[in-house]
Parts: sequence; C-alpha cells; structure tokens
Amino acid sequence: MDATVLQAYAEVDMFIHMLGEEYLNKIPVKLRNFFADNKDRNYEAKIVPNIPIKGQKLKDETLAIIAFLNLKYWCIDQEERERLITVYKKNENMI
Repeated sequence: MDATVLQAYAEVDMFIHMLGEEYLNKIPVKLRNFFADNKDRNYEAKIVPNIPIKGQKLKDETLAIIAFLNLKYWCIDQEERERLITVYKKNENMI
C-alpha cells in the first residue's frame, strides 16, 4: 500500500481518538481497528487539539477520510448531509 495512505491512516487514527467517546463510538470497531492496524507506525502524526482542522497540515487523503467519516457516521441532520454531498461533488468536479 502507498506510504502516503498509511500515513493518512495514522493521522486519522490519531484524529478519531482525539474526539470524544460520543464520536469515536459512532465509528464501527472494525473500521477503527483497520486504521489502527494499517497505519504507518513510524510516522509521527501531528494534530494540535486547539487548531481547527483547516489549520492543520493534514494529508489530502486524511481530509478525505475524515470527510467520509463525517458524512457516514457523524452527520445526523439530513439537510446538512445533503449540503455536504453537494460541497463534496463540487470539490470533486473542480479537481
């Protein structure tokens, strides 16, 4: 697997464990274990808790995974979910 992806898994693993139990527990254990088991253990992920996610220097792959997790597991409002889908499609079209 690509080293960048394994590093992104390390960032995602750190990110989800920095969240409260409420958010962490919404992600299936199997998926949480996937990130933990497949991350680059030699990569030192750096996430500063008091800086917004946009201000972090996270990998694009990390941001994409977090966006997926948000849409799939954390976003409970249907209108917000539809808004996010529109934003994600727009961003994808720009790429």
